[in-house]
Amino acid sequence: MLKHLVMAAAVGLSGTAVMATTVDLELVLVTDVSGSVDATDYNLIRNGYAAAFRDAGLIDTILNGAIGKIAVQVVHFGSSATVALDGAWTIIDSVASSEAFADALETMTRVNGGSTNIVSGMVAATAAFANDIESTRQVIDFAIDGNDNVNCGQSQAICGPVQDARDAAIVAGVDAINALLINDRDFFGDDPADSVKATPYAQNNMIAGPGSFANLIEGFEDFETAIKSKLVREIKPPGPTPIPLPAAGWLLIAGLAGLGALARRRAAA
Repeated sequence: MLKHLVMAAAVGLSGTAVMATTVDLELVLVTDVSGSVDATDYNLIRNGYAAAFRDAGLIDTILNGAIGKIAVQVVHFGSSATVALDGAWTIIDSVASSEAFADALETMTRVNGGSTNIVSGMVAATAAFANDIESTRQVIDFAIDGNDNVNCGQSQAICGPVQDARDAAIVAGVDAINALLINDRDFFGDDPADSVKATPYAQNNMIAGPGSFANLIEGFEDFETAIKSKLVREIKPPGPTPIPLPAAGWLLIAGLAGLGALARRRAAA
């Protein structure tokens, strides 16, 4: 990560170590609170996040990491974006700290509203990583129910400003950007009647990085179950990519197998 390289260089130049909290993952939960998300929808999102961080399976996933800690922050975006929970990062390294974070989420005040400005959410999330936390991975986690209608047209499937913000996040050192897409009536979803196809929109404009993904759910009532599995997937480090064996390697294996079979036949004779 660029941030970590700069910090390491600073230590080398000054000879003074910069004390930092070290975690497995820095995670920013970027939450759509635009006008299409009503009070009932918002409560389902907020309570879904809280339930996820009370879940024993998710807590075990955190604690069983290489370091056993993650850092989490929340960004709300509508027409603009604001860091929620007083702008503080929360370190989760125990059952108690995860429960305390869930308590904070349950009482989290909604910030912003208005239109859907994904660019503002992406920019705020990227800026949040300028902190004193060290990690092996940085992940931006979007939960949205519509496309960007501030920087692009209401039904525009490709949005250059969102793509630019996504690319800038990756250049800044973000490892992955993922999205949980919420089907919103007959506007944003993957049904034939939807004017913007949600999954292609996220794939083309938002998600990036190795192992990045976009999941679609049919409504806010499905948020709790979906966010639990999504967070577990994000907290677990992505597995290594299998290295294809060259054709010569397969020939070598086949040859060795043939020699083994010949040796067995001679032994039997």
